Amino acid sequence: MLTLRLASGALPAAALALPVGERPGAGAPLPVVIPTAVPLPDRLEAECAALLDQAFHTGRSGQVRVLSRPLGRPRQVFLAGVGTGDEAGWRAAGAAIARAGARETSLT
Repeated sequence: MLTLRLASGALPAAALALPVGERPGAGAPLPVVIPTAVPLPDRLEAECAALLDQAFHTGRSGQVRVLSRPLGRPRQVFLAGVGTGDEAGWRAAGAAIARAGARETSLT
């Protein structure tokens, strides 16, 4: 069974989920990691931004991309789209994280 939890403080060792929203831009919306209570190291923030760009993540509700970091902490980062950040967008992101992280025992 997958355990989802909200956290503040240190980064988890195994898996972390981060919300990605749509930021209006020229043409298509640009994805942006929404700040959370867990401060991200600069390197992890840069890795997430690179994946969003390379994987064509749009921030659309329910869209998930996984950043694998076999030697890093956290080991995997789930970047989940919340769209415009409305209730339906967050619900879709939560469901998508649960599906994408089904093999994880713990996901923060």
